[in-house]
Amino acid sequence: MTKPAARRFARLSSRASITRTCRLEKIHEGEISPDTFADPYPKMPILPTSPASEKDVDGTPKLSEAIDKWVAEKTRKNGEWVKSSAASNELWARRFQELVGDRSLKEYKKADARNSKNRSERSHRIFCRRKTSEGLISSRLSEQAATAEIERMSDRNVNKILGFVRAFWNWSEGQYDDVPSNPFTGMNLRITTKARDERDPFTTDQLQAIFSAPLYTGCKSGTYYLTVGDHVPSDESIYWVPLIGLFTGALRRDHSASM
Repeated sequence: MTKPAARRFARLSSRASITRTCRLEKIHEGEISPDTFADPYPKMPILPTSPASEKDVDGTPKLSEAIDKWVAEKTRKNGEWVKSSAASNELWARRFQELVGDRSLKEYKKADARNSKNRSERSHRIFCRRKTSEGLISSRLSEQAATAEIERMSDRNVNKILGFVRAFWNWSEGQYDDVPSNPFTGMNLRITTKARDERDPFTTDQLQAIFSAPLYTGCKSGTYYLTVGDHVPSDESIYWVPLIGLFTGALRRDHSASM
């Protein structure tokens, strides 16, 4: 490099260093923007941010809210439930909520399902009826049933109830993150007897009512056997099936299959 060129290079370098120092001081004091090319353009406003709700962060709703959505989905037009099944499913999901409390879905454990099962086992069979139990707290009902000599709910009804609530948890697992595995899995009571063997026999009054009907005392015809008349259809199966059941203890479908 020639001497004139070297002197020019040193002069320009010194000027650039001074300019840089002055610019940094102005940026630090807020007098100018770091990017002078952006100054002519309007600045994008910073939108205020609202704090996220607990549900937005967590992503898991409370039990009551999940039940609402479950029922709404299942009862929509062309949904899976008819009116009767919708009533039963929602009823027992709500009863579970009453028994163990309304919390985030991810907080429920196997102990909650076991508590619900134990309460159902101790409950009066009136607990199954929506109208007679409406407005009553489930836990209070089951506690009263446990201390009184009353007719308890059958094991098959207990299993049916557990099935309703288990269906809700199966749905929840597919809808939400962080929902624990179904706490009602494996909770059913083991039943070794057949449902037909658990049925109560007819009482004496019930038998007298059956065999005092026009079918045996005189009816209009074999077709109109409930209408009082002079005919006794002793040559038809409708007359003999109840009699055979009375003396053998067999069920009507057993006779029907053999006739």
